[in-house]
Amino acid sequence: MLSAHGAAPLSHSFWAYLALVGFAVAAIALVSLVAHTARHRLRNWWLVEYARIDDMGWVHALPSGAELFTLGRILGIRPYQREFGDNDAYARRVFNTSTRNTTKGHEIRPPNFQLFAAIDNEHGYFSEVPKPRWRLRRGRDDG
Repeated sequence: MLSAHGAAPLSHSFWAYLALVGFAVAAIALVSLVAHTARHRLRNWWLVEYARIDDMGWVHALPSGAELFTLGRILGIRPYQREFGDNDAYARRVFNTSTRNTTKGHEIRPPNFQLFAAIDNEHGYFSEVPKPRWRLRRGRDDG
């Protein structure tokens, strides 16, 4: 353990203080480098996972190219001129992934997929809580 105010006679020297400051600067630089590198990768991974979910809540194997294009524009990542008509090329360049054909979403979902499924059925959906009936209550002043 490095100590600048320890009991050893060398710990009171200029070099001990310099080494202590040097290790602190190196630790800060290492953490900053890892955070800067990982931030973009984690952000892109999360956006790709988010774009896999369609409007009806179904999770697809590949993300939506149009949604990745929109999210990339919101983040300020400008597309090239040739990428305006090709969302897959934009997603490959910016997010390093392929995209799905969003016009065939109805063919990918299972035939028994229901947007608002009946509750407590054989598919394992949760049950709906019955709504209470409204009653007029007499107030204490009604006599």
